Amino acid sequence: VASRRDGVLASGGAEFFAALLRAERGSVSRCGVAAGSIASTASQRAAAHRAALQGSELFVCGSTSEATRKFVETQRARGIPVFALPPELASGEEFSPAALDEIAMRARAAFEKQQRVILCVGLPQVSDGTIAARLSSHLVTVAGALIVPANVVSIFAEGGATAVELARRMNWSRLTVQREWQRGVVTLAASDDKFFLTVKPGSYVWPEALPAS
Repeated sequence: VASRRDGVLASGGAEFFAALLRAERGSVSRCGVAAGSIASTASQRAAAHRAALQGSELFVCGSTSEATRKFVETQRARGIPVFALPPELASGEEFSPAALDEIAMRARAAFEKQQRVILCVGLPQVSDGTIAARLSSHLVTVAGALIVPANVVSIFAEGGATAVELARRMNWSRLTVQREWQRGVVTLAASDDKFFLTVKPGSYVWPEALPAS
């Protein structure tokens, strides 16, 4: 409790909560100032997020689940640009810089005409665990080469491993919860609210309330 600071969400058991109450006893005025500051910051984040929803949307679909496949197929049928990894990567070949640049260039060009672009693995199921993990990493590499040059603010990541890899690739070491759409589907603010990352397990479908649906 003594090591906590403003802006950090404290969580724990009943004993920890009791310790928090004891620490805050007699500090009502200080708590009031902190609460007002946090509320103001939350309001600013909400405004930034609303603005971001009007901009470009990049989906990074690293999952190979049925839910993800159906989502990609539906979006493609609606005319949304979909970019998959080169077929040779499924056999363990290296992802050449030329192939990476080609996909990133085509995706950037798509953003000039479309608000939404989808990156997906798009390859047959791979039984080799090492190769499968590499495919997710390759997908995130493409996303990393696309987000800043294409001025993408809203990023949607399908698959937990993909979301973690993407946050590391973008050097997002601190993420702030913006909104929980449903259990397991959360929008996070990153890099001083310059980016908004919405994460979802691959086996889930996107919530109807989310613009992604």
